[in-house]
Amino acid sequence: MSADKSLNIYAFPGLGTDARIFEYLNVDANIHSIPWKLPRRRESMESYVKFLLEDVELQQPYAFVGVSFGGMLAAVATHIFQPKFCVLVASLKSYRELPQWMKYSGALWLPHVLPSRVYKPKMERLNRVLGLKNPTHFQIFKSSYEAQSPLFYKRCIRLICRWRSGYKEGSNLLHIHGDRDTLFPLKKISEPRISVRGGHFIIISAAKQISSIINAEIQKHSKE
Repeated sequence: MSADKSLNIYAFPGLGTDARIFEYLNVDANIHSIPWKLPRRRESMESYVKFLLEDVELQQPYAFVGVSFGGMLAAVATHIFQPKFCVLVASLKSYRELPQWMKYSGALWLPHVLPSRVYKPKMERLNRVLGLKNPTHFQIFKSSYEAQSPLFYKRCIRLICRWRSGYKEGSNLLHIHGDRDTLFPLKKISEPRISVRGGHFIIISAAKQISSIINAEIQKHSKE
């Protein structure tokens, strides 16, 4: 495997997280975490992806990695740009995999009418869904989650609920998912997918295995 790390990976963190979640990865590439921006009022998933990447010089070779909401954005980005490959972690590759409550919320326009504070619950309440049992993992998420405003979360949830696209066929997309993910249950995730042991925070708890999968993909495309 090459040691020069000539590949750039542009990584979209999960909603409520930041660049720190990628520090546990050990991959043969340069990882550039994409910082969050507040979605504009009339944003779509496609326009938000372009907004996030507007200052990024996408030069070959490059790939995308996305976690949770960031994975949805990475899947959308495969429609717009031409990465070598795209890796989704604990995410969804199509709006068809959205939980029913998100679909219903979008249909009822709840993200438009409910106040912003609803979209930033207390960390302890949120963790009932995330299931972060490791104290270190909990603190990483808590510090980044609390740094964002309720309005940011409301607008991101609105984007998700209004999402109506899927991943691009033939886009060299890998979908890695935890077998104990309670936010996005594995049984609702369609093929193609790679199952690993863990919950929704596998980007850290299964970082070694995920790094191995990404490195295999890097090596595969280095021969092209």
